[in-house]
Amino acid sequence: MASAQPEGKTKGDVLPGLVECLERLATDSTASIFNRFEAIELLLRLAMGPRHRPADSDDVDASRHARVALSTAASFLDGTMKSNNDRARIRLHAASLASLVTKMSGCTALAGLDEFYAHKPAVSPNNHAAPR
Repeated sequence: MASAQPEGKTKGDVLPGLVECLERLATDSTASIFNRFEAIELLLRLAMGPRHRPADSDDVDASRHARVALSTAASFLDGTMKSNNDRARIRLHAASLASLVTKMSGCTALAGLDEFYAHKPAVSPNNHAAPR
């Protein structure tokens, strides 16, 4: 049976590089918002660890590094939530991710999260802010 990992590479060899690349993408101001969101979502999954088996030492290390990477990406989420240039749906997605990042990383840098939810715009089914 073929392995998804290159021959000679172990999970412990691959995960640190993966976390580093995802952190770079999540904090890259030239990347699209959607690619940055996707990188943060993957970092969240790594931070949570495996779902259907016990975590081994490689998983624990990857989780710890992913949590650090998430705290680094927090300022992007905070800025996106507070932005007047982004659509309500994008700001809402940033707020949802920020909430998860706060839970996973223990990051308190998301000062705008409470403020965002206090003034959250209503989102209509067609993904545009509904008039108040």
